[in-house]
Amino acid sequence: MLRVLIAGAGNFGREIADGIDGYAGANAEWKFSGFLSDIPDALKGYDFPEQILGTIADYQPQPDDRIVVAISDPGPKMQVAERLKQRGAKFLSLVHRSAVVCRRTILGEGVVIAPLAYVGGGAVLGDFVVLNVNATVGHDTRIGEGCTLSSHCDLTGHVELGKGVFLATHACVIPKVRVGDGAFIGAGSVVIRHVPAGSRVFGVPARNIAIAASHDKTSPSTFSEKVCDAR
Repeated sequence: MLRVLIAGAGNFGREIADGIDGYAGANAEWKFSGFLSDIPDALKGYDFPEQILGTIADYQPQPDDRIVVAISDPGPKMQVAERLKQRGAKFLSLVHRSAVVCRRTILGEGVVIAPLAYVGGGAVLGDFVVLNVNATVGHDTRIGEGCTLSSHCDLTGHVELGKGVFLATHACVIPKVRVGDGAFIGAGSVVIRHVPAGSRVFGVPARNIAIAASHDKTSPSTFSEKVCDAR
């Protein structure tokens, strides 16, 4: 039986660990054994039977180990994944039993699909993509590596996300829209036009927060603060 280790003992890592028995393959093909974390007291105050078994920095992969990278922020997530990959680590994709993944979908390695998520036919999810609770991905959508969809996000049909895109809770992207690498979509935003790489957009319809703030003479930081809080 494979030994599964969760890299990251923060909020997302603990969330996955709490519901680990609901993921396909748990306790039959593999067993969750503990965490890897560079923060020694990350589990302080939390009652977990599994503990931190070592640091990410010092971890040396074993043949029967499989890693789940449980970090929601795309940048640090991909940094950790690359560091582990360079040492020969192997990764596990987690798909919750309550999620629906249609035929003709392609999932990369290290993908996490949380409870009640939906992935439509013909969608392609790159390596280390995260779909949190109730996130939906429409048919023929393409999601680049490292992207994170928070709970209740909705990508409609033929959407294209670049690498490392983050969607905060309840964000929505309408059909055939492209979102560039490293973009951030604020909570509750509705994206109706293409988003350039590295942009931070917020609102209904979503607007670039740098541009929006420049038109808000009374409170130029309002949009930035809202988006940062949402993350």
